Amino acid sequence: MPIRIKHSKNHVTIDEEYKLIRGYGVTGAASHDSVPYLDVLPAEASYPDQEAFADSAYSSKEIDSKLKERGYLPMICEKGYRNKPLSEEQKKMNRMRSRIRCRVEHVFGSMKMRMGDETLRSIGFGRARFWIGVRNLVYNMCRFVSLKCAKPVK
Repeated sequence: MPIRIKHSKNHVTIDEEYKLIRGYGVTGAASHDSVPYLDVLPAEASYPDQEAFADSAYSSKEIDSKLKERGYLPMICEKGYRNKPLSEEQKKMNRMRSRIRCRVEHVFGSMKMRMGDETLRSIGFGRARFWIGVRNLVYNMCRFVSLKCAKPVK
């Protein structure tokens, strides 16, 4: 009997400069966002102290230590807790991290605008993973065309 996946999540690694998808992972919607984070990132940083940005859902000592082992500099937004709000310095750092991290949201917004509804209906996780991979590939092709056809600013 085929497995029916109601919802799947697309987890991506984005190139900060060009907004191209460099890696992706697919999970069921029930899994927490932080579960595939380390699987999506390359095993090693491309250069020393390469930054790895993420929102506060990814903050944990385990993820921080594994990122440092791989040569990444964790740039994960910090959380405020009850009776322990963020300091002004922490808020300032979160704003700086969010300016770069928000570029990922542009990718998903562009995918939704160009490709329509986000809902993917398929039977079986393999098919869902395949179609999400195709969507990511189509996004990268569209992005590449827009980068190549961009007019120089005068």
